[in-house]
Amino acid sequence: MAEEIQWFADMKNYKQFFSALKTVYGPSKPTTTPLLSSDSDTLIKDKKGISNRWKEHFSQLFNRSSSVDQSALDQIPQNRSIEQLDVPPSIEEVQKAIKQMSAGKAPGKDGIPTEVYKALNGKALQAFHIVLTSIWEEEDMPTELRDASIVALYKNKGSQAACDNYRGISLLSTAGKILARVILNRLLSSVSEQNLPESQCGFRPDRSTIDMAFTVRQMQEKCLEQNLSLYIVFIDLTKAFDTVNRDTLWVILSKLGCPAKFVKLIQLFHVDMTGEVLSVGETSDRFNISNGVKQGCPCSGTIQPIFNPSITTCCDGSRPGHLHQIPTGWLTIRPSPPDCKNKDNRETHPGSSLCR
Repeated sequence: MAEEIQWFADMKNYKQFFSALKTVYGPSKPTTTPLLSSDSDTLIKDKKGISNRWKEHFSQLFNRSSSVDQSALDQIPQNRSIEQLDVPPSIEEVQKAIKQMSAGKAPGKDGIPTEVYKALNGKALQAFHIVLTSIWEEEDMPTELRDASIVALYKNKGSQAACDNYRGISLLSTAGKILARVILNRLLSSVSEQNLPESQCGFRPDRSTIDMAFTVRQMQEKCLEQNLSLYIVFIDLTKAFDTVNRDTLWVILSKLGCPAKFVKLIQLFHVDMTGEVLSVGETSDRFNISNGVKQGCPCSGTIQPIFNPSITTCCDGSRPGHLHQIPTGWLTIRPSPPDCKNKDNRETHPGSSLCR
């Protein structure tokens, strides 16, 4: 067994590595981590209080109000509407989406894992296809496919008692994720590939943030060879997925060529959405979610980079430099020191041209 565990470690197969460790030592016992209250004055230790604190935190996070600079939206050109996006999905599209789903993932509240859908064939697959096409045609999303159960994962930095140091992951119905994957495939083929800049490598087929790391390394080496100065600024977008302004997102998708029905289908995953937080042995009361896109939804990784196209103007042709987008931020590479302060000597937020 020890040799097998070592082999998994050497092959960097961490899933099998930790699975083997669990076989040897048994499952880890869940522990209750105390949380600070919203005013940071009290340390909450009881399970019910912790559950209520998580509900309070995510309810505030997912319902932040933001205003939109209409002039920034007006600068986005209106593309021709891609009407074929409205066509109901074929059974082949559904099969492809099912194959793309990863096995071994936690299911939503219905408890149906991905493996069940991967086993569908014949009449069972046809019946599932009929369910998805009826949702598509009638534009009526069942709440089970829309609502989320949220699990807070520690980011491994900062105090474990602070809610801001956790990432909320949405456990979603697998059936809803398959439909979202169908929508994502159409977005990738018809919208995002034509509108995302070459510098965007996260959440795109045949690309990776490793490409950006390679680019940065190459520029460092070339500048060293040529004895040139190089300045790199990393911009981290706090709560990038959780604070997307949805009304603005619908407008941007429409401007990029998504027809009204297709935008409505994406809206159905978000409008009137509710969530609950799962903590150790407790499930919070449900609360409304009016902002952001779901971390855990197949579409979110593509929709979030689409959301703020105006950011790419931070380093346009009038200013030397290159702007590279990574999943939750940007890095700008310039031959001269970048101006990271505005006239009030405050840090400039890269998305301030669109949403505040």
